[in-house]
Amino acid sequence: MKKFLTLFLAVLMGLSVVSVTSFATEVETITKAGDTASFGSYYGKPIEWQALAVDATAQKALLVPKEMVGYRSFNDIGEGVTWENSSIRKWLNNEFYNTAFSEQQKAFILESDLENKANSEYNVGGGATTKDKVFLLSIDEAAKYFSGDDSRVVKVNFTEQQIAGIAQDLANRSNAKYTVTSADAISELTSYNGTTDWWWLRTSGRELTRVPAISHSGSVYTVGNEIGEPYGGAPCNLGGYF
Repeated sequence: MKKFLTLFLAVLMGLSVVSVTSFATEVETITKAGDTASFGSYYGKPIEWQALAVDATAQKALLVPKEMVGYRSFNDIGEGVTWENSSIRKWLNNEFYNTAFSEQQKAFILESDLENKANSEYNVGGGATTKDKVFLLSIDEAAKYFSGDDSRVVKVNFTEQQIAGIAQDLANRSNAKYTVTSADAISELTSYNGTTDWWWLRTSGRELTRVPAISHSGSVYTVGNEIGEPYGGAPCNLGGYF
């Protein structure tokens, strides 16, 4: 008998709970942490996911992309916010969610109640509990679900189609503080290929205008990068809590 998992989405850029009796063929191979599967696509390239945790009894898995999915500022206008009111949360659960997954795939993505704890090092609040289909990991989750810095490193390997699409999106969201043109973004993104890069978490930083991130080398940067930084890595996660 096949084992079927129900996805929770969590972005190194991952839900309402859905009752299911079967699962998309792309992820039927996921039975334990470390297993991989292709599920959804972004700008024409399939997204390869790796399971951080699997609950076979509850039929759910927490997945993270193996490579960088895209880039996005945490909050477009650069004002201090918590995850609840951030631009990246709205983008992940709307534009990205509707673009990356087919209607059939969406049926297997659950909604999670996310507890957004304060940054314990700087005592900055994380905001209200939220319900999300696609979300960023918290500082605590980044520590819990990875074995160490090396396992948190994310590589960049974009196709030309991805670079063109992401660059145009960055240019469309350009603002007075972070001016980005499509041509500049294409050059920047092309230079990233073959490297590793940092990616956002959702916990608040030293102040609400900064957001913690995972560095190029996989370490947790708790102070946080500026909230409006356009080249913030967004490898989205799909997942639940275990």
